[in-house]
Amino acid sequence: MKRFTKIIVVIVLLLFSMTGCDYSNISSTSSPSETITPTPAVAKIGLVLAIGGLGDDSYNDVVYEGAQRAVRNLNVTVDTLEPETLNDYITMVGQLAEDGTYDLIIVASPDGEQAVRKYAAAYPDQKFVIVDTTINMPNVKCIIKSYSEMTFLGGALAGLITKANNGSDTQKTDSDIIGIIVGTENKAAKEAIAGFEAGARLKNSNAEVIVVSVGSWTDVLKCKQAANELYNRGAEVIMCFAGEASNGVIEAAVEKNKYVIGISANQNALAPDNIIASCTEVIDIRVYSEIEKIIGDTWTSGVDEGGLREGAVDLVYDNSKVNVSKEIKNAVEDLKHQVVTDQFKVPTDTSKIDLWLSSVQ
Repeated sequence: MKRFTKIIVVIVLLLFSMTGCDYSNISSTSSPSETITPTPAVAKIGLVLAIGGLGDDSYNDVVYEGAQRAVRNLNVTVDTLEPETLNDYITMVGQLAEDGTYDLIIVASPDGEQAVRKYAAAYPDQKFVIVDTTINMPNVKCIIKSYSEMTFLGGALAGLITKANNGSDTQKTDSDIIGIIVGTENKAAKEAIAGFEAGARLKNSNAEVIVVSVGSWTDVLKCKQAANELYNRGAEVIMCFAGEASNGVIEAAVEKNKYVIGISANQNALAPDNIIASCTEVIDIRVYSEIEKIIGDTWTSGVDEGGLREGAVDLVYDNSKVNVSKEIKNAVEDLKHQVVTDQFKVPTDTSKIDLWLSSVQ
């Protein structure tokens, strides 16, 4: 990429570039205004998605939207690769790095850590971005989201709803069982489980949070079977944290007329009578921002962490038709305020939840 091209683009980008790491005032569903951009493209981006690929109505689709927004507005090209196995990361990241023409390679999953470490060392002039893991190398940027904060409000919502239903006219079961189904129990999933369980037990001391790992981020049928089993055991609400496979939880919730909490994208419209809310992340904006910085010649390595305070994660009710009382929404919002103002930290380890509960109750 030529220096004079970068300078011209920087002048344009200064009109709408983001500053710092505060994502709270930017909507992940609204694209920057379309502009006529020069050709040829000013940057070439390689994107390696998480296992499961496009069409998951969740994480990968959100990442891809951020990249495509950059295509539309920043005059870049993006080559997208969709791994099916862990071994694919070595092959795909290697392919992009060895090509030598990419201004930035984005790896959207911590499953690509080994590959990024290998090729960042082999190609020190190649810039990399990786999501949800920390690599301390001069040509690697790490985008970290707080998964425990991402699911904490969803857990609190589940706890409040099950508690409210007990003994009420709208009660479907007498159970305090709340489920969370994950693809595999990797680091991100473990943190998500801890945040969800902490929120649920904080707001419903009788809550029994059952965790099921289906061993796949793509097996929709297996996820649906796990959800059916949990619903049959009396679960009132299930959080899905299984990528593309999460669609199986949604299908089960619709068929059994039960509740589910969405993840990553705002999934509420997929089943508005059953999805109470979605725990969202603005990974599309963060991907867009890294590409923007490459064009503006302001890209740096290091770690960009984001949670509720930064607006990097949130809980949204938009497009859901489930009637959640104002009292419950206010209680959840109060918890969000307490996290944002550092009144307490959300636990990231399930083994520490009991001690944490004793300190905040």
